[in-house]
Amino acid sequence: IGFPTLDGNKPIGGAPSSVYCYYAATASSGIYDLKIINGDVGGIMFANGSAYNYGNRIFMHDCGVPEGGRGGSFWLYQGCEDNHFNHIEVTGKAWVGVYLDDRTSSSDPWNAPNNNNTFVTTNIDVTESTTAPLNIVSGSYNKFLNGKIKAPRVGLNISNNSQGTGGGTK
Repeated sequence: IGFPTLDGNKPIGGAPSSVYCYYAATASSGIYDLKIINGDVGGIMFANGSAYNYGNRIFMHDCGVPEGGRGGSFWLYQGCEDNHFNHIEVTGKAWVGVYLDDRTSSSDPWNAPNNNNTFVTTNIDVTESTTAPLNIVSGSYNKFLNGKIKAPRVGLNISNNSQGTGGGTK
Protein backbone atom coordinates (compact mmCIF):
# COMPACT_ATOMS: atom_id res chain seq x y z
CA ILE A 1 0.00 0.00 0.00
CA GLY A 2 1.56 3.25 -1.05
CA PHE A 3 -0.06 6.66 -1.17
CA PRO A 4 1.53 10.05 -1.76
CA THR A 5 -0.15 11.46 1.42
CA LEU A 6 -3.07 10.51 3.65
CA ASP A 7 -4.57 13.54 5.43
CA GLY A 8 -6.50 12.59 8.57
CA ASN A 9 -8.24 15.98 8.65
CA LYS A 10 -7.87 16.22 12.45
CA PRO A 11 -10.20 18.81 14.01
CA ILE A 12 -8.73 21.28 16.52
CA GLY A 13 -8.65 19.56 19.92
CA GLY A 14 -9.30 16.14 18.38
CA ALA A 15 -12.42 14.19 17.46
CA PRO A 16 -14.88 13.01 20.15
CA SER A 17 -14.05 9.34 19.45
CA SER A 18 -11.05 7.35 18.25
CA VAL A 19 -10.19 8.16 14.65
CA TYR A 20 -7.15 6.64 12.91
CA CYS A 21 -5.94 7.78 9.52
CA TYR A 22 -5.04 4.19 8.59
CA TYR A 23 -6.27 1.18 10.59
CA ALA A 24 -4.90 -2.31 9.83
CA ALA A 25 -6.63 -4.95 11.98
CA THR A 26 -5.47 -8.57 11.57
CA ALA A 27 -3.31 -7.41 8.66
CA SER A 28 -0.78 -9.92 7.38
CA SER A 29 2.08 -9.76 4.91
CA GLY A 30 1.35 -6.20 3.77
CA ILE A 31 3.95 -3.81 2.42
CA TYR A 32 3.50 -0.19 3.46
CA ASP A 33 5.07 3.03 2.20
CA LEU A 34 3.01 5.90 3.64
CA LYS A 35 3.01 9.58 4.45
CA ILE A 36 0.33 10.56 6.97
CA ILE A 37 -0.49 14.05 8.23
CA ASN A 38 -3.09 15.35 10.70
CA GLY A 39 -4.01 11.95 12.12
CA ASP A 40 -6.40 12.35 15.04
CA VAL A 41 -5.93 9.71 17.73
CA GLY A 42 -3.44 7.99 15.49
CA GLY A 43 -1.69 8.10 12.17
CA ILE A 44 -1.47 4.35 11.59
CA MET A 45 -2.51 1.49 13.85
CA PHE A 46 -1.71 -2.18 13.36
CA ALA A 47 -4.04 -4.15 15.65
CA ASN A 48 -5.54 -7.49 16.62
CA GLY A 49 -2.67 -9.81 15.87
CA SER A 50 -1.33 -8.12 12.75
CA ALA A 51 1.78 -10.04 11.70
CA TYR A 52 4.48 -10.32 9.04
CA ASN A 53 3.95 -6.80 7.70
CA TYR A 54 6.77 -4.75 6.22
CA GLY A 55 6.79 -0.99 6.43
CA ASN A 56 9.33 1.12 4.60
CA ARG A 57 9.51 4.92 4.80
CA ILE A 58 6.51 5.61 6.98
CA PHE A 59 6.34 9.33 7.69
CA MET A 60 3.85 10.89 10.14
CA HIS A 61 3.40 14.57 10.96
CA ASP A 62 1.03 16.09 13.56
CA CYS A 63 -0.63 12.77 14.42
CA GLY A 64 -2.20 12.51 17.86
CA VAL A 65 -3.77 14.98 20.28
CA PRO A 66 -1.07 16.14 22.72
CA GLU A 67 -3.33 18.71 24.38
CA GLY A 68 -5.79 15.90 25.20
CA GLY A 69 -3.09 13.42 26.21
CA ARG A 70 -4.17 10.79 23.71
CA GLY A 71 -3.15 9.17 20.49
CA GLY A 72 -0.11 7.60 18.97
CA SER A 73 1.33 8.46 15.60
CA PHE A 74 2.33 4.81 15.03
CA TRP A 75 0.70 2.02 17.07
CA LEU A 76 1.17 -1.70 17.39
CA TYR A 77 -1.85 -2.73 19.41
CA GLN A 78 -2.98 -6.03 20.90
CA GLY A 79 -0.80 -8.94 19.91
CA CYS A 80 1.08 -7.77 16.83
CA GLU A 81 4.02 -10.05 16.08
CA ASP A 82 6.91 -10.49 13.67
CA ASN A 83 6.48 -7.18 11.84
CA HIS A 84 9.44 -5.30 10.36
CA PHE A 85 9.51 -1.53 9.93
CA ASN A 86 12.33 0.31 8.22
CA HIS A 87 12.63 4.06 8.62
CA ILE A 88 9.76 5.50 10.63
CA GLU A 89 9.75 9.28 10.93
CA VAL A 90 7.45 11.08 13.40
CA THR A 91 7.44 14.89 13.57
CA GLY A 92 5.32 17.80 14.78
CA LYS A 93 2.61 17.84 17.43
CA ALA A 94 2.12 14.38 18.90
CA TRP A 95 1.40 12.74 22.23
CA VAL A 96 3.21 9.42 21.55
CA GLY A 97 5.31 8.88 18.44
CA VAL A 98 5.58 5.07 18.49
CA TYR A 99 3.42 3.06 20.89
CA LEU A 100 3.55 -0.70 21.47
CA ASP A 101 0.37 -1.21 23.49
CA ASP A 102 -1.07 -4.55 24.54
CA ARG A 103 -4.68 -3.71 25.49
CA THR A 104 -7.45 -1.27 26.27
CA SER A 105 -9.93 -3.43 28.15
CA SER A 106 -9.25 -6.73 29.88
CA SER A 107 -12.34 -8.32 28.30
CA ASP A 108 -11.13 -7.99 24.71
CA PRO A 109 -10.11 -11.38 23.21
CA TRP A 110 -7.22 -9.75 21.32
CA ASN A 111 -5.43 -8.53 24.46
CA ALA A 112 -1.87 -9.76 24.15
CA PRO A 113 1.67 -8.39 24.18
CA ASN A 114 3.33 -7.27 20.97
CA ASN A 115 6.34 -9.55 20.43
CA ASN A 116 9.27 -9.98 18.02
CA ASN A 117 8.80 -6.74 16.09
CA THR A 118 11.81 -4.99 14.54
CA PHE A 119 12.20 -1.27 13.96
CA VAL A 120 15.23 -0.10 11.96
CA THR A 121 15.93 3.63 12.05
CA THR A 122 13.11 5.20 14.02
CA ASN A 123 13.36 8.99 14.28
CA ILE A 124 10.99 10.87 16.57
CA ASP A 125 11.04 14.66 16.86
CA VAL A 126 7.81 15.77 18.52
CA THR A 127 6.55 18.83 20.35
CA GLU A 128 3.98 19.18 23.12
CA SER A 129 4.18 15.54 24.28
CA THR A 130 3.50 15.10 28.00
CA THR A 131 4.71 11.50 28.02
CA ALA A 132 7.45 9.44 26.40
CA PRO A 133 7.16 9.54 22.60
CA LEU A 134 8.51 5.97 22.44
CA ASN A 135 6.25 3.99 24.74
CA ILE A 136 6.43 0.20 25.10
CA VAL A 137 3.92 -1.53 27.39
CA SER A 138 4.67 -5.22 27.92
CA GLY A 139 5.90 -7.44 25.08
CA SER A 140 9.11 -9.33 24.48
CA TYR A 141 11.96 -9.33 21.96
CA ASN A 142 11.01 -6.10 20.21
CA LYS A 143 14.06 -4.44 18.67
CA PHE A 144 14.72 -0.77 17.97
CA LEU A 145 17.90 -0.43 15.93
CA ASN A 146 19.24 3.04 15.11
CA GLY A 147 17.43 6.34 15.19
CA LYS A 148 16.89 9.24 17.56
CA ILE A 149 14.30 10.69 19.90
CA LYS A 150 13.73 14.37 20.54
CA ALA A 151 10.93 15.36 22.89
CA PRO A 152 10.02 17.98 25.51
CA ARG A 153 10.08 15.41 28.35
CA VAL A 154 11.38 11.86 28.80
CA GLY A 155 12.21 10.06 25.56
CA LEU A 156 11.51 6.38 26.30
CA ASN A 157 9.16 4.47 28.61
CA ILE A 158 9.26 0.68 28.90
CA SER A 159 6.87 -0.88 31.41
CA ASN A 160 4.46 -3.62 32.27
CA ASN A 161 2.27 -1.20 34.22
CA SER A 162 -1.41 -1.61 35.06
CA GLN A 163 -2.18 -1.51 31.36
CA GLY A 164 -0.18 -4.66 30.71
CA THR A 165 -1.79 -8.05 30.37
CA GLY A 166 1.40 -9.85 29.42
CA GLY A 167 4.25 -11.11 31.51
CA GLY A 168 6.63 -8.20 31.45
CA THR A 169 9.01 -6.69 28.97
CA LYS A 170 12.24 -8.13 27.60
